[in-house]
Order: sequence, then structure tokens, then C-alpha cells
Amino acid sequence: MYRWIYLECMFYVPGPAAGRGRAEMAAALPQAPPASRRRCAAARAGHGGSSQWAAARACPRPLPAPSLWGPALGPALPLGASGPPIGGRGRPGGGDWLRGGAGRPAGCGGGGGGSMASCRRLSGAGLREVLGPAQGLLFDCDGVLWAGERAVPGAPELLERLRRSGKAALFVSNNSRRSVAELERRFSRLGFRGVRAEHVFSSALCSALFLRQRLLGGGGNGSGAGRVFVLGGEGLRGEVRDAGLRLAGEGEPAPGEPVRAVLVGYDDQFTFAKLAQACGYLRDPQCLLVATDPDPWHPLSDGQRTPGTGSLTAAVETASGRKALVVGKPNTYMFDCIVERFGVDPSRTLMVGDRLETDILFGKNCGLATILTLTGVSRLEEAQAYMASDSAAAKDLVPNYYVDSIADLIPGLDE
Repeated sequence: MYRWIYLECMFYVPGPAAGRGRAEMAAALPQAPPASRRRCAAARAGHGGSSQWAAARACPRPLPAPSLWGPALGPALPLGASGPPIGGRGRPGGGDWLRGGAGRPAGCGGGGGGSMASCRRLSGAGLREVLGPAQGLLFDCDGVLWAGERAVPGAPELLERLRRSGKAALFVSNNSRRSVAELERRFSRLGFRGVRAEHVFSSALCSALFLRQRLLGGGGNGSGAGRVFVLGGEGLRGEVRDAGLRLAGEGEPAPGEPVRAVLVGYDDQFTFAKLAQACGYLRDPQCLLVATDPDPWHPLSDGQRTPGTGSLTAAVETASGRKALVVGKPNTYMFDCIVERFGVDPSRTLMVGDRLETDILFGKNCGLATILTLTGVSRLEEAQAYMASDSAAAKDLVPNYYVDSIADLIPGLDE
């Protein structure tokens, strides 16, 4: 099983109540290579103004590598075969494809591991050149596999063809509204066969696992770990309970039992009272502030938008003077969980998503070649504008390839 962890950009912005000096905190964290540190500084400058939240979206600070999966979860997926990397990518400094040698396929967009992406339409012979070496694909869900309660046409067939071709399909979603069990049922309801809960990595699940690691050290029953105050729905709260943690407001607290973390997810019942309660807990410098994801808004079926977790997190950050640890995409923690469980080889894995600022940047941060599908949030014109920018941070949002729909990938797979 692979244990390699890829951290592309790292920085830390301590909150005023953190109680530790900047130098002490910096010494306690893993250090990015100088080039990555320079790129993070450029990203912070490039987003303009004083918005540290915008900077955190471009270069998420690192989270500890997970040690969460026991042998009882079963064997790894069959992803261990060796072969050439996809699309000229891989870990920095590796392979002729990465250096643009003779083995690089025509029209390759470059790599997630450090070379420049070119946002090329993926079609024709290029489909087999990109999909052929792939051991597996990571898919975002909303806007990629389905829109509301309808599957994207051809999406169930694509997953079935991937299965028949011996390629793994795993799913990474920033949607914290639903538990993994609910997502498994949704896959089945929309016609996706054979998708099991262990193939799904949501920001709700990974946030609960991160808090279990921080508060319990990966074990225990939660009785001495303090409680978690959750701003979010029952799906998120259920994942926290399933991780062995106790929720603030449920049951009788033990005498003197503290709230050790505030977890911000998607909460359509967000109120001033909840905000004030969260800020009260965060006056304790030992209380963690964690956000499931940075998504500022979500599209609605009528073309309108609804505020996302990122908007709620910004309110908590502003009111409390604290900075959140962000678990979901584009942070690499969700990918670290996947590597821990399945032994995925980044050099032979593709990331497919519809949002440049999360899905595509996530792939870049994790060293994966990326495919943008145009059935969701981001438009091709946005990717082209980022590609034309002089900002290194903007170029990280450019996918290697794009397709109109993930159904366009089907011709690249064997019958």
C-alpha cells in the first residue's frame, strides 16, 4: 500500500487567540519546498485585498496525514500495476513524460505535479492515450455525475464501462449535507450500480475522521475528548457521531466537559444565535475551528445560488477572530485518506470535476492530471482566462483537459 503524501502548498495563519507565537507554530508544521512557499505567497498576493480566506482557498494549510484505516476494512483496490504516468504528470522531477520527452502523448496538457496545464479538449485518439494508462479516476459528484435528482446522461454507463475495464472509480465530494450512507443510496437511486460506501469520500466523512484523529488520537470512545459543536445538518452530525465523538447539545455533558471543536458545514438553518454560540466556544484557544469545505456558494436548479459552507465559515472567522482548518477540496487531506485506504498511485490517477477552484486545484495539489467537465459550475471561458493570466496561482486552476460531459470519456474505454 502506498503511503506517499503529496502536499503542494502550505501556510498557516494563526488566529489571535491561538496563544502561540508565529515562529513556534511555523516550526511545528511541515515545511513546503521553497518554490511552493513562493507560489503560496504569490497566490495570497494575487487574490487581492486582505482576504485571508481567499488565500486559504488557493493554498490550503496542511493537515496531519491520516492514520485512520484498519485492516478490517479489507484489501486495497487492484491499483498496484506499474506503468507510465498519465498526461506527462507525476511527482516533480520524475520521468521523461514529465520532462516532455519523446514518450509524451500528443496534445498532452502537462501535469498536476508541476508542469503547466493547457486545457485541451479530450477527444479522439487522445481519449485512449489518457485513459489507457489510468488505474483509476476520482470523480466529484454534484454537477459531474448528477444534477439535482437526475443523473448526467451517460454517467452510469461510464462507471459501468470503467468497472469492466478494470479501472477503479472513487468519489470525492465537498457536499457535507449527506452522510456517506445517504450518498450510497443516492448512487443506487439514480442508476449507478455497484458503488459502495467505502468508495465515497465526502467532506463530512473526512472532517469527522480528522476530528477523531485530533481529539481521540484515532481511538477511544470519545468520553474524555470533549464535545464537538456542529454547524450543519443531520448528515454531518451523523458522521461525527459515527466517528465516536460526542456532540454539544446532545445528552448530559460530564461536569466540566469542554467543547473541543467547532465544525462548520453546510447549514441551511444557520442563525445569529448559532454564530454567537460558536464564538463563545472559540474564545477557548484550545477549541479547534474546522470547516468541511471552502465552497462559497452552490447553484440551484432555477439558476439562482445559495450560500455555501465557505460563506458560513467566513462569518464565524470574522466574528471569532480565528482561522479555520479546511478539510475538503482543494486541500489534500481527502486524497491522503484515499491513499491510506486504497494505495492509489497519483501518477496513474485522474481527477474529474466541474469546479476549477476546488476540483481542478485539488487535482493539481495532489499531483493528478485533471479533466474539467462542463456540466456543472465552471465554464470553459473561465479556464481559458486563468490560462492567459500571468499569475502562477491562476494557472494552477487550469485543467489538463476538458470534456462537454463525462459521457464523452466512454469512447476511450475498451468494450
